[in-house]
Amino acid sequence: MAEPSTECSLLLARERKTKVICAELNNFTDLKSTLGSVIHHIRELTGCQALSIRLHNTGDYTYLVYDGFPESHIKKENSLCSRDECGNPVVSADGSCQLECLCGHVIDGRFDSKLPFFTPYGSFWTNNSPSLTSRIKDDFQVSILRGHCFSAGYQSMALIPIKQQGKRVGLIQINDFKAGAFTENLIEYLETIASQIGLAVRNSMIHTNLKEREQELEQAQQELLTSNRRPSLFHLQT
Repeated sequence: MAEPSTECSLLLARERKTKVICAELNNFTDLKSTLGSVIHHIRELTGCQALSIRLHNTGDYTYLVYDGFPESHIKKENSLCSRDECGNPVVSADGSCQLECLCGHVIDGRFDSKLPFFTPYGSFWTNNSPSLTSRIKDDFQVSILRGHCFSAGYQSMALIPIKQQGKRVGLIQINDFKAGAFTENLIEYLETIASQIGLAVRNSMIHTNLKEREQELEQAQQELLTSNRRPSLFHLQT
């Protein structure tokens, strides 16, 4: 257990980082660059080696930003969609892509909060990933486990869902080669940050929709003006 002075310092550091992160998320102009800055702050705060954020992207949940993961990992793991023998995405009855691995499991919200590695919020975390490999398919019921994070040697892993009005729209992933990188309090803190990211994603979508609507209105007005300037058939005949 941390000494009172050490624990106090951690809380103060988190409070300062939270203010910085919330300020950036509330005043961003470009979501991708802002989330890149956010994972940098989280990396400084946690001391973990590899972080990423996945966001919904045309049915898939690809990496939007990442820090510390090798490019080979990003290339292998970028898509979470299951694929058939021809390489085509496997689609569910509702038209959504079937998601693989633990990341897809968490994004889909398939978890049991009674299991020790899940939280009521729906996050997955472990400080000893090798102990899980024999339980993934049985206890967690993950049908397709790629295992890249396990084979890479990451001991500590956390998968925090990003929610927008209760709907999962992405994921924060944090990996570290050392065991014991996380505590329950830290995971709860990261879930708070994920909630703030969810609000930023919603604001970004609203802003994008408004811009698209403005462009549609401008185009309609331009077409109306162009139409009014054309000589009518009556004038041409006279």
